[in-house]
Amino acid sequence: MIFITGATGFIGKNLLKKLLEANLLIRALARDKSRINKVNNLEVIEGDLLDKENLFKVMQNVDVVIHLAAVVKASSAYEYNKTNIEGTKNLVEACLKNKVKKIIYISSLDAGLDNPNCYGESKALGEIIIRESGIDYIILRPSLVYGRESDVIVMLAGLIKKLPVIPVVGNGGAILQPIYVEDVCEIIIKLLDGDIKNKIYYLAGEERVSIDGFIDKIAKIYSKKVIKMHVPLWLIFLPLKLYNFVIKNSVFTYDSLKLSNTNKICDISEIKSLFNFKFLNLDEGLAKTLGKSL
Repeated sequence: MIFITGATGFIGKNLLKKLLEANLLIRALARDKSRINKVNNLEVIEGDLLDKENLFKVMQNVDVVIHLAAVVKASSAYEYNKTNIEGTKNLVEACLKNKVKKIIYISSLDAGLDNPNCYGESKALGEIIIRESGIDYIILRPSLVYGRESDVIVMLAGLIKKLPVIPVVGNGGAILQPIYVEDVCEIIIKLLDGDIKNKIYYLAGEERVSIDGFIDKIAKIYSKKVIKMHVPLWLIFLPLKLYNFVIKNSVFTYDSLKLSNTNKICDISEIKSLFNFKFLNLDEGLAKTLGKSL
């Protein structure tokens, strides 16, 4: 039995589909079970990571846990920590109580940065909890994950289609290594079996691209040319604080944007050689994401 948290999230929905296609027996934890269609081989449990007693019950007879659930946008460190740290602690306790054999923890590339933001710090602390649990683990640190319904793609595509000028926080030169969501899911499934344990792997696409270049690639798919207007973070500090006071849990916060000039790249040679895996080309992945043909 595979237990998955965060099954209604962006990666979770894609992973759940692939797990079911592989005819694996799944139990999924969701805050709102109505968001997941009932199918054979799938049991959906309503609840969250903060309900420790419920976790103890619903994780009976579970062999492997895929821990995806996380707060990725919040207005304070407390909100990140409540789920990403305390929720992970509760999950580990439930795993120990029910003698779970393996945890696959989906962390973030941000957790490995020298100066992470609050989100990255919460994921790094989550990693420590997993590593010190005594349970066999695999920790995955994905870079920017893109695909249909990803917040970043939806936002950028919407702006590019409507506006000739795109505001970019920072200098636009920070390097990204985006990875297509189905590649992430396929690697997770490959790691379910086998003797691999107590390892940390970075997940990213093979192509490195600047933020400006990433925007240009999306614009090219729509046959548009856009002007990037670079805005230093200090200039929007006060407006951003006021915006976050009114709009809670927005993807745009000072904390989330303070790494806008930070390169987010990594070495993927280990995971690539492990499975002889071929990552989807970025241009092909963006076209597939946006429903276009090259």
